[in-house]
Amino acid sequence: MALGFDEMRGRGGTVREHYRGYDRWLSEQPPQVMQSRREEAEVIFRRVGITFAVYGAKDEDGQGTERLIPVRPDPARDPGARVARDGAGLRAARARR
Repeated sequence: MALGFDEMRGRGGTVREHYRGYDRWLSEQPPQVMQSRREEAEVIFRRVGITFAVYGAKDEDGQGTERLIPVRPDPARDPGARVARDGAGLRAARARR
């Protein structure tokens, strides 16, 4: 049984056909360019307000802590248990319609 789901890669680690161009482009990007783009995305997320509150954790002012939505340059890689759980939930929701 697979340990997780990788949206970009199939079994054996081969890149799925519809991701090949993106994979090629991504592999050609220098790490410093990707870091710069990640930082730019974080600035935009903060400016626009794409964050979530972490309740229970406090900052230095005693307020709740806001965190950025994580930015990933590559397609999702989900642990298998989460995929199975979410898939079961989706099937149950569809059945109730």
